[in-house]
Amino acid sequence: MKLTRLSVLFLLVSALLFAPANDAAAQKEEKALQKVLASKNLKEIYEIRALKIKTIAERAYSADAKGVVSDVCGGENISRYDENGNITENEIKKYDEASKRLVPVQKWVSKLNAGQQPELELLYYYDEKRGGYEESKKWNFEYDDRQNLIQQTLSDAQSGDIIEKFMNKYDEKNNRIESACYNGVKHSYTTAYRYDGNKNELESVKSNPVGEIIERITNAYDEAGLKTETAVYCGTCLAKKTTFNKLACELDIEKYSQGKLASTVHNVYDDSGNKTEETEISAAGKRFYLETFAYDQLNNLTEKVRYGSNNTIESKETFKYDEMNRKINEYYYGGAPLKLYKSVTNQFNDLRKITETKAFDEKQKPMYKTEFAYEYNQ
Repeated sequence: MKLTRLSVLFLLVSALLFAPANDAAAQKEEKALQKVLASKNLKEIYEIRALKIKTIAERAYSADAKGVVSDVCGGENISRYDENGNITENEIKKYDEASKRLVPVQKWVSKLNAGQQPELELLYYYDEKRGGYEESKKWNFEYDDRQNLIQQTLSDAQSGDIIEKFMNKYDEKNNRIESACYNGVKHSYTTAYRYDGNKNELESVKSNPVGEIIERITNAYDEAGLKTETAVYCGTCLAKKTTFNKLACELDIEKYSQGKLASTVHNVYDDSGNKTEETEISAAGKRFYLETFAYDQLNNLTEKVRYGSNNTIESKETFKYDEMNRKINEYYYGGAPLKLYKSVTNQFNDLRKITETKAFDEKQKPMYKTEFAYEYNQ
């Protein structure tokens, strides 16, 4: 499933923050983990960690001006998964003040083919007058006999009108060599792709229906197949060039305006590949900002600091982890002079799965609470 489709909307859109619905299951899992950790039986630990999630339920609770967190859930987000870990449904609900209950807002459903590829995705909006969900948008996916996506169509579920369509072509090595985009039935643009013998993409050229180049992207690789450079052109004018280090991490990002260098973002990394510094400098040598990053021995990010052009600290973020490598505290600083404006505490019910998040303001007054619950495919 591609992140460019609106399916992602339901995974990220809700600042609806969310809450457990199966306390018994959570307690059972917690007790099992405590027993396993005490015995240090790694095999059992991995077996428990391998439990496949069936549903994730999140519920959000807001706080009033006095910092009292409401007992009333303000919003709910439920994601459902199949036995292979594919997300198949996401539903969002909100609290209705009039009826004093959670009411449906929208739902997204995905159906997969035998090859575990998306075949149909549906977006529903809840019709309060009719008391049920109504189809809003529909995504259809078609594949060739090699499971290459050859057509992706977004249509209005009620009228059947096509909103957007992509048609793809592939070579004998299953490389996508052409993708044509249509807005409705009108051809919008076509992108052509070129590859080397190792299936690395060398170039993509986006052109309008009359053949004029809209965007061109070129890539270079080393002998190991790792990307060393990417250049982006708007039309025929260079807009951005990125170079990569030996770990394929972005090293320098040159930004151009009307073909002339405007600024460069430079990144520094440690031996583990963690970014330790990022700075942007104008073509004239003026620094716009500097960000520094610090990590613990397990490569967890522990601090991020941003400096302005005058070398003063504009913001800072710090993070703490427990002995099981779980992020338990987050602190956010800003303003002049720099001061704490938000902190977050996280709780977990096993090695990784978060069960509760609480946010506090600069006076440590609660702002909101988010709860999480999990069900598993046994």
